[in-house]
Amino acid sequence: MNRRLATTFVLLFSLLAISSAAKAFNIYRVGDVVKGREHNEMLNRWIERDFSIWVGVDERNSEYIFFKVNTALSTATVMVENTKSIKEKFTDAVSKAIDWSEVAKKSKADTTKGLGCFGVDRYGHCEKNSSAFDEGQMGLKFFSANSGNQTDLIVDIVDRNNQFYKATIYIETVEMKKLLSAAKGIEAAFLKARETANNQDLFK
Repeated sequence: MNRRLATTFVLLFSLLAISSAAKAFNIYRVGDVVKGREHNEMLNRWIERDFSIWVGVDERNSEYIFFKVNTALSTATVMVENTKSIKEKFTDAVSKAIDWSEVAKKSKADTTKGLGCFGVDRYGHCEKNSSAFDEGQMGLKFFSANSGNQTDLIVDIVDRNNQFYKATIYIETVEMKKLLSAAKGIEAAFLKARETANNQDLFK
């Protein structure tokens, strides 16, 4: 493989190595990076933030989905096990936000509606409020204002290891559609992640 092909491979799959005391594995980005915005109270202005989905398989063949948002300090990451119900819940939440955006615009309606929680939710507060309160949580909400002219998917996230890595970002409808496309591509991305995990057995 020449240098150009090698570079293309890395960029295409956005392969990263993740390691911790308990797990070590490679993760792959799913679809495009989605652009959102976060309001900085100190500067009194909106700042662009990136939201992305990644997948990975560890050395025990356990499968995980990662939700990542860059914050003012670092990247906030929430990790959840790969299950059919989680994939459907996330896809349905984003799809519903897109549908509600059309409803809000046509009806000139303002609202805030919860769309669920992802990650560790020991006490049920995150799911109840669709807001992240503790480490390893991500809440989703639909938001419309200005008589339905402004519609957003709100992502509220707190990193799984550091409570200070957190963000609340607003994602517009155009970017929601990119996010929905990524959500629908999660299973396809796992095909590559599984292949990589299986190849590790060749080197034991």
